[in-house]
Amino acid sequence: MVPNLLRSSRISRAFLAFLLVVAEPAGLALVASGLVTTIGDRGALAVTWLVVRLLITGFGVGVGIALWHERPGAALLTRWAVGLAFAATTITTLTPIWPHPLPPGLRGPATALLLAWYGALFVWTVRTTSSERRATSSERRATHDEL
Repeated sequence: MVPNLLRSSRISRAFLAFLLVVAEPAGLALVASGLVTTIGDRGALAVTWLVVRLLITGFGVGVGIALWHERPGAALLTRWAVGLAFAATTITTLTPIWPHPLPPGLRGPATALLLAWYGALFVWTVRTTSSERRATSSERRATHDEL
């Protein structure tokens, strides 16, 4: 049972690391590229929000690298990174700070899909890190019982 849990745990860590290191920065770059040309017209709030999004994405990249290398505490930081990305996406899609590149007919379903994706990803990180914590505590108990 433990080898299957470890294998699925490694796969989930690799998937989360990929999302944080590759997918999040690529998504931000794709969306922000439309904003960069009109940044002067949008004002200080858009510039501030772009900097905040870059900081959140940079934090996520650092957490993804730590998760890939199985650093202590990386699982908890993964929750924070996904939660911050979820909050940033919510603010971005529901406020007029950021330009909306999609036509009005697609904007609503795309927003719902994004919020569902990040919500599900956040719930998954909570469940994954909780199951890893339970496995680690049961391994400690088994090791302690052997002594």
